[in-house]
Amino acid sequence: MPLIDVHVPALGEAAAEARVLRWTCRVGDHVRAGQTIAEIETEKANIEVDAPADGIIESILVPADSIFRGDVVLARLTPHAFDANAVLAADRRGPTGVEPMVRLPGAPTSQTQRRCKFCNALEMSGRIDCARCGAPL
Repeated sequence: MPLIDVHVPALGEAAAEARVLRWTCRVGDHVRAGQTIAEIETEKANIEVDAPADGIIESILVPADSIFRGDVVLARLTPHAFDANAVLAADRRGPTGVEPMVRLPGAPTSQTQRRCKFCNALEMSGRIDCARCGAPL
């Protein structure tokens, strides 16, 4: 699946350079089209950068506090159909991306590994969705 480039919005003739103030998302986060993912600053204004499509942030190419000139690619995302349940599941897992696991007495301990067909992340059996992108396994 091809990646989508996130470009700087048109800054106008007077704005020769800009600076990334902050990112509101991280690599691996699910974003919706139109969602603010970064804020940039020019001499005259602060501008919000919106995601061009639903997807997963694959890379951030211009880090926060970096100064850039012209039309640059700020980030890249992998497009996908947005699944609110996957985002909620990712929020439950917390910052580590792993759901807390409770082992019941007598439960089998062996696990097999599978790869997600969307993001190729390695997953353990017993999961119904990918811990990285939230896609069903």
